[in-house]
Amino acid sequence: MGWRVSLARRSPASSNSLAMSSPTSKPLARRSLSEYSGKFQVRIPPATHRRIAEKAAEEHVSLHRYVSDRLASA
Repeated sequence: MGWRVSLARRSPASSNSLAMSSPTSKPLARRSLSEYSGKFQVRIPPATHRRIAEKAAEEHVSLHRYVSDRLASA
């Protein structure tokens, strides 16, 4: 696909696995809202980044607002 989603920060010791998949981590359904920072990184192809930035500009909103609104309605 050419893009990757980073769900959790990786430590040098666990560079081959996501922290979210750790057997000691809580299942997502049991996590409290306070355990979520509200931040995550998404890597997308440059062409997709440009297209989304252009759509945000057309709507006179920031790229952050545009993406946040789309994710909230998903």
